Amino acid sequence: MKKNMRFTYKKATQVLNFFCLKSKSKKLDKLKALKLVYLADRFHYRKYGRFITNDKYYAMEYGPVASNTKDIASLSDYLDESEKKYASEYLSLENDKSIKSLNEIDNSILSDSDKDALEYIWNKFGNKSNFDLVNITHKYPEWLRHKEKIDSKLHSRIEMNEEDFLDDPEEDIDKCFELSEERKTALKEVVKTQNYLESLWD
Repeated sequence: MKKNMRFTYKKATQVLNFFCLKSKSKKLDKLKALKLVYLADRFHYRKYGRFITNDKYYAMEYGPVASNTKDIASLSDYLDESEKKYASEYLSLENDKSIKSLNEIDNSILSDSDKDALEYIWNKFGNKSNFDLVNITHKYPEWLRHKEKIDSKLHSRIEMNEEDFLDDPEEDIDKCFELSEERKTALKEVVKTQNYLESLWD
């Protein structure tokens, strides 16, 4: 599998750690944690023009999934030695379903804008069940674009287009930051330029 060069494993680890620490038990179901990461990335992308984790997103059966962050949450064998060592200092895996915080957040890793997005998402969605979060994340356009192919079972996952995160859901759910049309157009131009520059390095 080709490594996503933009992915920042320390941030992904601290984002998961942040959400675990918000829970009274200091642990979260892995599915819930990953849904919250997606929503935080959506918010931050729309407000600040980048994902917190810089991860690649895929449409899957239970909604959008940050691919490399999922490996961090699972302490997967796909992680290299430095990634697994760092993640294991902050997170432990319980019964392959829950992740638990082991240490306080390293605040030097998260920016003020990262924390703004994380706090907003926890306050808005932190009390939702796994079932509710899956249903909510199925309503955003970046996942809906791939719904038919995912439902057909012909594809287990499909890479999502970052630009689609800038579109608004049709249903009455939280947009994860309100965007003006002017701001949306400007951000789409930034994304196109960034993707073009990155393609030159492939």
